[in-house]
Amino acid sequence: MKFVPASVLVVSCLSTLWGCSGTDELQPVADTGHADGTADAGTDTRDTAPPPDSSADTHVEDTTDATPADTAPKPFSTKLSLTSLYEDFSKKKFAPDAVEFAPVYTLWADGSTKRRFIQLPPGTKIDTADMDNWVFPVGTKFWKEFTYDGKKVETRLIERTDVGSYRLGSYVWNDAQTEADYTEGGATNAAGTDWTVPTIAGCTACHAGTVSHINSFQAIQLSKTTDAINLGTISDMGWLTKPPPKGKLFTLPGTAADRAGLGYLHANCGHCHTPLGSAWSTVNQVLRLTVDGIDTVEHTNTYKTAVWVPTSSYKGKAFRIVPGVSADSAVYVRPTHRGDPDQMPPIGTKIVHPDGIAAIKAFVDGMPKIADPDAGVDGGGDAD
Repeated sequence: MKFVPASVLVVSCLSTLWGCSGTDELQPVADTGHADGTADAGTDTRDTAPPPDSSADTHVEDTTDATPADTAPKPFSTKLSLTSLYEDFSKKKFAPDAVEFAPVYTLWADGSTKRRFIQLPPGTKIDTADMDNWVFPVGTKFWKEFTYDGKKVETRLIERTDVGSYRLGSYVWNDAQTEADYTEGGATNAAGTDWTVPTIAGCTACHAGTVSHINSFQAIQLSKTTDAINLGTISDMGWLTKPPPKGKLFTLPGTAADRAGLGYLHANCGHCHTPLGSAWSTVNQVLRLTVDGIDTVEHTNTYKTAVWVPTSSYKGKAFRIVPGVSADSAVYVRPTHRGDPDQMPPIGTKIVHPDGIAAIKAFVDGMPKIADPDAGVDGGGDAD
């Protein structure tokens, strides 16, 4: 199996997406789940043992230390049953080092549900010198199991294979639910359902917008006190090179409606509308939140680059956000429909998410009706 440099993935993804879209913004392939501002339902009942701690910080960009022979990972396999994810595939028993987690805010994927796992190589740490851009050690694997219409349809894999290189693909489950085969070319009607598995270009569209290629395992998304795996517990487990102060959480500002709306846009739009993302001129519209910009709603990237900022190519509404008036705001209107070039996200979803658009509506309608068009930062550019 070839290793694909991240730079190659980005070029391949962008050329593919821009060639097939009629919009000026390209956004996510469905990541999954329920984007109502809450974590996915479900409890991990396995006995989960975290990877061993290391006594020394490891900057993952500068080291590719060999794994001891007695803990050497399984070689890459095109069969899910032979990967490192399972201890006993026949019983669907996950490996002890496959640590399950759930983000605070999730990405809508047409009602599918999911389970997420991280496998951190033994004796390594996550480089958290930049709290907004975690860098995972070579050998780290992220898995995401999708269930749709009551059947497992795909298990996605993102693996850091080398410095600057990643493997992105999916294991597609068969109708009998007895095996899943690896593909980078996508698939239709997975496991006999109408679920569509994205291509490697589609996966990259969502994941190349962050340094880590990971959207859900980050400081803001793990800032909670619920669940066994959160920012505090992984700090205590010694997973982070530079953990935040004890008890520190990066929670979103404002009212409950503000937090739900900001969190929804962060999880569903932020990975493309960010300087490294696949949306056009993302530097001028940043919906990805950062830990130093969440002290107030007005200081968030979302507010500064969307409120009273004109749209450019989208003609349905004149402004990205008109404070207090969701009906006149492109950020709200575009996710309310599917099946045309103006839908948001433009790929990866066929069904409008009622809870998601309700969260955006409440967030925008709850803003004070400020008439000054300079309330936002007009970055110009082509992003809407």
